[in-house]
Amino acid sequence: MMRIGLVGDPALIALHGTEGDFAWGEIRVVHGRFELDARPDVIFSLGQVPSEHRDLFAATRLQAVWNVGPGDAMDGLVTLAPGGAGLWRVAPVPVADALFAPVPTTGSRVVVVVVGDNQRTRHDVAERLADDRYVVLPRDIPTPDELAEAAMVAVVGEPYAPLSPLAFPALARGRLLLAPPASPNFGLEAGVDFLVHSHPDELKRLIHTAVAFPACFDVMIAMARARAHGQRASLVYARIAADLAAGA
Repeated sequence: MMRIGLVGDPALIALHGTEGDFAWGEIRVVHGRFELDARPDVIFSLGQVPSEHRDLFAATRLQAVWNVGPGDAMDGLVTLAPGGAGLWRVAPVPVADALFAPVPTTGSRVVVVVVGDNQRTRHDVAERLADDRYVVLPRDIPTPDELAEAAMVAVVGEPYAPLSPLAFPALARGRLLLAPPASPNFGLEAGVDFLVHSHPDELKRLIHTAVAFPACFDVMIAMARARAHGQRASLVYARIAADLAAGA
């Protein structure tokens, strides 16, 4: 039975982590000190290893850093990321199992969560999208509750950059995704799994269409959500941990 530990920013863990006992072993989020006899076999850090967990990370036989966004490999550490130089593997960060639980949109207002790029760009795009038919929420790392409230998630950024790490969480939540064309897109098909835009004006037109005719996108949302199951945290961490063990 394999024991996996997860460390990292709680906001990232909420979107990309999980806990539980599974047929293959267990995953535990490390909140405090780990008892020596319960030390994990493999530990993953979402991004930079937190200072309070560096000793545990170093003492664990198999370790890996998973950068949520594109980034080069960290010196001396097995590093995974959606893009970058010197990586052990190019891969999107997993999606928290809890995000796949069916959650209807809450409230009567239509909410569009804007993610990606930097804070200034998100707020600039949010201002251009402003409309009395919906509410725009620019966010760096949206919470699971904010994704539940959203009717759609709009990614902003450069075309043909790696797919946003928030794409799969949005799809797992059953929300319509609007994003620039991505490379790599990790199995998602533009125009099939998500709506594609390359400019804020185009994004605004797509949002207006989705607000006016929401039922037209039900099939797209359902198919994309099914495809996102391949990124489920309890599956992906176990698979990557097994690969790390096989190569040790």
